[in-house]
Amino acid sequence: MAKPSAFRILSVLSNIERKKLLNYLQTKFFSNRKELAPLQQAWQRMQGKPMNEEKLFATALPKKSFNKRDWYLLLSRMQDATEAFLGIQHYRADGMQQQLNILRALRRLRLPVFFERTLRQARKQREKEHRAEANMLLWDYQTELEYYDFIASPKRGERTNLQAVTDKLDQFFIAEKLKQACLAHSRFLANQEEYEIQYLDAILDDLQSRPELFKVPAITIYASCYQAVVAGGTEQDFLRLRKVLGRFRDYFPETEIREIYLLAIDCCRQEMNAGQPSFLKETQALYQESLAGGYLLIDGFLPAKTFSNIVELGLKSANYQGVATFIRNYEQALPGPDREPVTNLNVARLFYEQENYEHALQALQAVDTKKPYLHLSAKVLQLMIFVEVQEWDAVDGLLQELHTYLQRRDDLGYRGENYRLLLYFCRRLQQLKPGDGASREALANELEAAPSFAEKEWLLGVLS
Repeated sequence: MAKPSAFRILSVLSNIERKKLLNYLQTKFFSNRKELAPLQQAWQRMQGKPMNEEKLFATALPKKSFNKRDWYLLLSRMQDATEAFLGIQHYRADGMQQQLNILRALRRLRLPVFFERTLRQARKQREKEHRAEANMLLWDYQTELEYYDFIASPKRGERTNLQAVTDKLDQFFIAEKLKQACLAHSRFLANQEEYEIQYLDAILDDLQSRPELFKVPAITIYASCYQAVVAGGTEQDFLRLRKVLGRFRDYFPETEIREIYLLAIDCCRQEMNAGQPSFLKETQALYQESLAGGYLLIDGFLPAKTFSNIVELGLKSANYQGVATFIRNYEQALPGPDREPVTNLNVARLFYEQENYEHALQALQAVDTKKPYLHLSAKVLQLMIFVEVQEWDAVDGLLQELHTYLQRRDDLGYRGENYRLLLYFCRRLQQLKPGDGASREALANELEAAPSFAEKEWLLGVLS
């Protein structure tokens, strides 16, 4: 039986949040439904046991007989109350938004003394918090708009702050559009998703003609990111991004800074893949900074892909001890379901680079997962080992297994095509006859001309 939505929400709340919710349900100002608090308490007592609908209903509404219609109505009311509680909690956590709403209320009540005092306090708090994200530019605009309405409504002949209103709106629009352009590029790199961001050309022209806009940190950081990463700027552009990132990163939410770090890292990886080894140290520095700042953690966990990318980077620089230390220190930061397979896969990669193929294969046997990315990564590494040691019967069996697996999957996108290229060239390699230099050279030329894929350089090394 599927868990009702109301209880699914309750199940992910912390104990402190559940206590606050109970207080909320027991307060007449927020809830006039006396049955909801007993329902929550009864559900909490029954946690870990099969759900008894009739017993829960009887606890909440002891004077009513159970029927499905009233049970679903009770659940609906519980869900509505819980969602309203979450909304209030979110509102109370954002002091700046509270002050904006208070300003709106005071303006409508036509209380100028209270309005002006609250406006001064809000602006003073804004300066203290040093928040620079685009959403705070929206807050600046909305606050100026409230002040405009406060001045303009009763005093039509008095000069207003309309210039400040439009300037703040411009700043928010420009910063948010640049941010969306950077996020769209990030999604393209991750999943080949394509998005069209309007007005970018006009914004870039505006930035050229109005350099004073770069005094706004959100515009500076996203314009620098766009120029260096999305537009494929020069090394000077990248150094400018590193400079503004170091200067302003503490003024932005971790989620936004994480995206910028990941984009900068992707930029470095592209430069390395294009034959610029000097970017290896820069990528390592970016990973170290973002790890130390906690920017790479999502809900307290380090994503499996990020974990594997850091290992790959260490292996490229042959820092085997550093990689072993990283795996040991951060394996517990991996999400629970991914922890064991991702750890074993990367331990196998470390052994492979050290040419300890026996231990690498043992680690790969422990990679038990249904996730395509992890499953295919483990199988490809197995294939590479079998080719290295020229176990051609094992290569043949694994190629057939991977061919069947790829035929059954239609959700791999461009990555599926990359794996098919690997299988094709491994099969061609397997068919080479000893001493047939002409065929080997022809295969190398064909491989050179093929689209890029992860194992291309490895295969060229095997052929040579």
